[in-house]
Amino acid sequence: MLAALKVFVQPMKSGDAQLIPQPPVPLAAF
Repeated sequence: MLAALKVFVQPMKSGDAQLIPQPPVPLAAF
């Protein structure tokens, strides 16, 4: 689970959040 969170959190910190369609959706699943 932590690995999955990193996959969604890292891009946001890197400023590539545009590549991910609404990260809050997968984050809410945890």
